[in-house]
Amino acid sequence: MDIAAALGPERLREIMAELVDRSAAMVKRLGGTLDKFTGDGIMAVFGAPMALEDHAVRACLAALGVQEEAQRLAVDVRERGEGYLAHLHDPLAAAVALDPDLVQCRAAAIDVELTGTLTRGMTIADWSYRWGREPNALIGVGVDPVTFFDRFMARVGPFAKRLG
Repeated sequence: MDIAAALGPERLREIMAELVDRSAAMVKRLGGTLDKFTGDGIMAVFGAPMALEDHAVRACLAALGVQEEAQRLAVDVRERGEGYLAHLHDPLAAAVALDPDLVQCRAAAIDVELTGTLTRGMTIADWSYRWGREPNALIGVGVDPVTFFDRFMARVGPFAKRLG
């Protein structure tokens, strides 16, 4: 079902704004910085500009928390009679929270661009170490798609069969 067509653009915008607000609160609660909105998602940074020893754990907890908030919002929307409108976004984030070895990471110094005319507000990674700063983040650069999809289907497949 096309949610926008069923609800109209204004109601959809209200629901998405609520999801963004809940997501931003979760990120802040765990010490992250909300970097940008990506249409139907957010980009959050943990461990920058101030280093956090447990930045990876906080990021994973935030991803799980955002998913919980999306599920709560889905229940709220359903209880108002508007159907099942919130979806579980980014199952890879949940999979990585359970098994960090699923993703290959590369350390890099990151920061938020504040002065660029085309890049203001963007997260910038110093892949070539030109800034002379120690890496403050691990950035996922690769994933084992076969393992991920096998695990995803093993866990979601039986549930989907019960629904359909």
